[in-house]
Amino acid sequence: KITFVSILGACARPDLAMAKIVHAHITDAALELDVIVGNALVSMYGRCGRIRDARRIFDKMPMSDVVSWTGMIDAYSRNGYGDKAFELFQQMQWASLNPDEVTFTSLLKACAHLAA
Repeated sequence: KITFVSILGACARPDLAMAKIVHAHITDAALELDVIVGNALVSMYGRCGRIRDARRIFDKMPMSDVVSWTGMIDAYSRNGYGDKAFELFQQMQWASLNPDEVTFTSLLKACAHLAA
């Protein structure tokens, strides 16, 4: 599990093909729904600009935490979907999860996209 999380952290836009290969191995190992691995997948797909893939993983996670929600908020923010970031932040609050510093940093990025 730790190996997959580390590899996903290294995958970025230039190597989406490698990220998909790693994701296939994660699925084969039945780790896709693990919260730590799921968080890494959401983050990786967000960095790659694959918002639909990130959201699909986020929605499939049986359990999520502040890292999960922040990862998805950040994916929206970094890819110019500030409105979606704030919608998800509102849902996060309805789910009684407390945002942290990283969540607010991601929301600031969303503000920048909304103002542009």
